[in-house]
Amino acid sequence: SIYFNGDVNQRDKLTDLLDDYHSTARHAFRVMQAYEKWLDETPELQLLYCLGLFDHPVEKKVLEVLWNEKINGLTESIPLKAWKVAIHDLTEKYRLLSTHEGHPEILDCHPLIRQYFGERLRSKKYKSWNKAHEVLYYYYKKLPEQQLPETLDQMRPLFNAISHGCMANLHMETLKDILWERVRRKEQAY
Repeated sequence: SIYFNGDVNQRDKLTDLLDDYHSTARHAFRVMQAYEKWLDETPELQLLYCLGLFDHPVEKKVLEVLWNEKINGLTESIPLKAWKVAIHDLTEKYRLLSTHEGHPEILDCHPLIRQYFGERLRSKKYKSWNKAHEVLYYYYKKLPEQQLPETLDQMRPLFNAISHGCMANLHMETLKDILWERVRRKEQAY
């Protein structure tokens, strides 16, 4: 409604306008597609797929949880040394990842990188994508030391568990065990 002064008779011009708006993202995705092709069958590509499971920076220890799980089609055939080299190379050599200043255990990348590789993992290896989210759901579910955390920082793992639980199609379990019992606390609510 903000384009063409709300004139619905001009709606056929809207797709051209929107296509221009997303040209930067399209170009970035083409670059990432080239990386995907170039890194095919490498631990670096599998690591990028893993980063696509998140919508935020991630701790290396969380990525190790995925590696330890040996997820079929994702992390099952990667030796530990190759996994660590992949983290190093994507950070230092290819500059696709960065660490947070003062927090070298936290890895980050551009949100478009996460979006692209997350979507590629979901579309190419759905079972691996689903299993990885399931692993992350159970990891984050167990992380808080208290059954009913008291602060926002203590609650954050439960919020992550909700996100990954929904992605893993564990909707009812996530609703009952996390949202209702531990976040909403039945009637009290956090």
